[in-house]
Amino acid sequence: MKTNLQNFERFTNIRQHSKTPSISFWSRGQIAFNRAFAKKYIKEKQYAILFFNRKSKQVGVRFINEQEEGTLMIGGNQSGTRWITCRTFFSTYQIKTPRKFLNEPEYNQSNDLFIIQL
Repeated sequence: MKTNLQNFERFTNIRQHSKTPSISFWSRGQIAFNRAFAKKYIKEKQYAILFFNRKSKQVGVRFINEQEEGTLMIGGNQSGTRWITCRTFFSTYQIKTPRKFLNEPEYNQSNDLFIIQL
């Protein structure tokens, strides 16, 4: 019996990268930024400063070019994903790190700060 392929879609196994900038919290103690976020906001910056608002349970992230006291180095891979390893930050503020995705986090322009609501 011959099968008609007219109603089948061919799977090409090509990985599509999200075009929506997003941030995710990884259980291994990292904040990750997808390729779209990195390309739009982080660009060539190599360091980040983290902030925490205890009252409103918000994490603030500022990306900078120069290393300063308390800065964290931004890691990355060939696919364009970037991340900050910050286990101590999570531990200090007792932040649980479930895998959480956020599309287009709030940006406070006057403070140059991305705000992540926990």
